[in-house]
Amino acid sequence: MVKPVVKSRVTHELGGKPIKHVPLAELPENLMERFKGRRGIELYEGFSTKELDAVAMDAIPRPLLQEESALMSSKWFDYRTLHPWQATAVFLEAYRSEHAWVMRKREDVKSHWFHKGIKVAKLHNAGSQQLVSIWKARQAADRVGCPYDFYCRELLDWAEKRNWTHLPRINQVYSEDHIEVVKELWERGKRDRLRVATEPCFEREAGDDWYQRDYRDFLIEQVKMRAHREFSLAALIYKHGHLSEFDGMQNFGQDMVEKARKVAGQLYAEHLSDSPSKH
Repeated sequence: MVKPVVKSRVTHELGGKPIKHVPLAELPENLMERFKGRRGIELYEGFSTKELDAVAMDAIPRPLLQEESALMSSKWFDYRTLHPWQATAVFLEAYRSEHAWVMRKREDVKSHWFHKGIKVAKLHNAGSQQLVSIWKARQAADRVGCPYDFYCRELLDWAEKRNWTHLPRINQVYSEDHIEVVKELWERGKRDRLRVATEPCFEREAGDDWYQRDYRDFLIEQVKMRAHREFSLAALIYKHGHLSEFDGMQNFGQDMVEKARKVAGQLYAEHLSDSPSKH
């Protein structure tokens, strides 16, 4: 049960109601890779949107809340189905985990999990100033548009490579200089590796709402960055099912889709029988 926190304005609306514990197996794939052996995170799934809105309005300054609407069109796609409060909880765990992961290089392998950069483990237990800092940090990642574990890992690794005595604290990760650092690394990362969402709503057959169209545009832009586009198209059409053959033909032509299908026959043969619609 959640108890009221004296130092925070995150208040009574969360009191007296259980918070669902999200097992590691249910986390998005991009988080699971780094959270091996962890218990998971508190995602506040037992609360309605109205309840979470009330808590956020009570705890977060209005100017920050007013930014959320614009961030919905820039944040990483897997988080667009989450309430901002839930997304902030995911960011908090990403920061804690990535901080500990980087500290593994400095500390004994068995003790690195004790160095997470922030003591608070659950968002509703954060003090008011601390909560606002976590919220701002999450919004910074949303402006860049990358997954939260990527944002935290790349920034902390960047500081580690420069021999910082202390890794960036939660109230430092959203400085404009640091945002620019991660933005550059994210653009490079998209060229180096195909970035895909993990939520089922982004499968090609799941629908054609605005956020799903935005996602497909994002994928197509990634393919355009590559010299050998057939490999990325093969993965997106025949492995992940996030684009259709029709999407591929519209943007890259029939010949490129045929090349992608040949690649898929070699790499993803088991997926071809369930290949997405051509329309």
